[in-house]
Amino acid sequence: MEYLLYAGLVLTVLIGSIGAMVATTKDTAGGYGTVGDGLLALVVLGFAILTIGTSVF
Repeated sequence: MEYLLYAGLVLTVLIGSIGAMVATTKDTAGGYGTVGDGLLALVVLGFAILTIGTSVF
């Protein structure tokens, strides 16, 4: 049951991050990311590490 909760958390975060990236596409059209894109990537990575780490350990 816990794995379903973790999977739901991961999917929610990924969907949110994809939505945010689409919303900021106009800022990154030149191929250079903004500070917001970098922070968003760190947040997504942090959630992924937390989710995977807690399910493994």
